Amino acid sequence: MEVKNINLNDFIKVYDSILDEEVLNNFLNICKNHEYEQARIGKNQIERNIRKTDVWYLDNRMKSLTTVHWYNFLNHTFKNKFTEYMKLFFNNKMDHTVPTIDEIQVLKYEKTYHYKFHTDQSFWTNRQWSGIFFLNDEYKGGDLLFSTPDGTGELRFEKKKNRMVIWPSNFMYPHSVLPVEEGVRYSVVTWAK
Repeated sequence: MEVKNINLNDFIKVYDSILDEEVLNNFLNICKNHEYEQARIGKNQIERNIRKTDVWYLDNRMKSLTTVHWYNFLNHTFKNKFTEYMKLFFNNKMDHTVPTIDEIQVLKYEKTYHYKFHTDQSFWTNRQWSGIFFLNDEYKGGDLLFSTPDGTGELRFEKKKNRMVIWPSNFMYPHSVLPVEEGVRYSVVTWAK
């Protein structure tokens, strides 16, 4: 039996042009005018020295039909991308399996906002795959940065409007968002199981 040398970076995939440009701009305008709250870590903990960002927890139980529409639209879009991602690594044996989206959060990072190194799978969450969708790119800093599990190397992703990055949620993929230096960074994060 041949043993292949596996590079952990091979499991981080980039997808561009996720949404039609007009649709993306409409959603971004809604995000810019929406109210946000301080983002939590885990269930209810707010630690601004670790995760300094504001969040709009998007779901389909809200009173606003606009929010319900965008939740359903993004849920469908992200589910399709996670399915495409899973097929890459499971030799198309997952045709019958549809991932479940765990949560959708719209994030707003203002100047100095950041998120220190962390992983997305925990005692409270059964997340298998993580995704971040960049809504804009007219800001400085705020880069998505991955660290090797042993902390000896880093992988930085170019910010690009309408780009989605997907990776496994487990302990092998610690990642962070570097502080925003100028402008406001808008993104959507989601997880699948």
